[in-house]
Amino acid sequence: MKRRVIFFLTVSLIVGIFSIEHTKAQAVTGKVVMLSEAKFKELVWNYEADVNNFVYKGKLPCIVDFYASWCGPCRTIAPILDQLAKDYEGKINVYKVDVDQSPNLSKVFNVSSIPLLWFFPVDNDPGYKLGAMGKADFVSIIDSFLLNKK
Repeated sequence: MKRRVIFFLTVSLIVGIFSIEHTKAQAVTGKVVMLSEAKFKELVWNYEADVNNFVYKGKLPCIVDFYASWCGPCRTIAPILDQLAKDYEGKINVYKVDVDQSPNLSKVFNVSSIPLLWFFPVDNDPGYKLGAMGKADFVSIIDSFLLNKK
């Protein structure tokens, strides 16, 4: 009896650990998610595996906002991105990359001015837009480019 209880507790613990790790690795929909370089490689594109061959890792299209906390236009679009994450929950993911915290990733994407917004569709090459935009511009890009709505 004691062995069964110990076995059950051990299996429960292992399953719980794997479940927690799996949840951490998944993108959170409905919210803007901050990405480190490691998370970017896991959820968007592992550019170190093959810098010349883009392979999107996500299951949903995404927006990646390259920003900095000191950037005025970046702060202007932040609430728009928050709202879009809610409006398009389950349809797209919205990510942010702090250029000051991720210099290597910023170099890969040639970030020389911010905000720099990258749009990653699931089955197509990504595109980008430099500078702040209004919500209507985001909606237009999301619907036409990321979700292929006509």
